Amino acid sequence: MSAKPENIFIVDDDRSVSTSLDRLLTANGFTTQTFSTAEALKNSGRLSLAACVILDINLPGISGLELARELRKGGGPRVGLVFITAYDQPQYRTEASALGALAYLPKPFTSEKLLTAVRAAMYATGTAIRERAS
Repeated sequence: MSAKPENIFIVDDDRSVSTSLDRLLTANGFTTQTFSTAEALKNSGRLSLAACVILDINLPGISGLELARELRKGGGPRVGLVFITAYDQPQYRTEASALGALAYLPKPFTSEKLLTAVRAAMYATGTAIRERAS
């Protein structure tokens, strides 16, 4: 039986947001990588290594929702999706839910909400979360 990936990929074009999320998740024992666009993640060749993808909805080029639609089409890799957005719209919430998002977090959100969402995504994809030693 092969191990599930434990990587969390953060896709946000706002460098301060992606850096903050990276630091928060790394401090809580997660392995992360940041991308400024959906295309950068797609072209990285690493998508199959993701257990969870945190996607900003409004990205330059391919939006977070468009990338999620591609991921869900054709039996692509099963990853947990967590959407974040500064532009909360009812249609975004509806589509995120239809795409199987485990969380939809309007900015600003608390660290606790994000960590809860990521843990749920890891659980939903069958990824064991290794607890860090104190």
